[in-house]
Amino acid sequence: MTLHDLLINFKKMYLATQLVRNIEICLEPERESVTIFHDFKDEKFISNLVEYFSHMFRESGTPFETSSYASMIEFRFYQEPKLEISDVPRIEEFEELE
Repeated sequence: MTLHDLLINFKKMYLATQLVRNIEICLEPERESVTIFHDFKDEKFISNLVEYFSHMFRESGTPFETSSYASMIEFRFYQEPKLEISDVPRIEEFEELE
């Protein structure tokens, strides 16, 4: 499943359960994110909620960063930079530094 499809299905599923107040998703390439609005006050419960949602997103294999505020949790997805062979130093370059 693509990240785009995952985010759309995630929003539909969790809005239907009424577990959270609202979910906003951004599907703009390289700026994908999910913002979850909730009414919970218990910090431990909010932490568990973040971990619960994080587990689902980890399974997709796309790296993300999480921010949690008083009534909002945000997941921002990103692509890890690809390592190019030309970026890897050659052994000769290390020897020149010595």
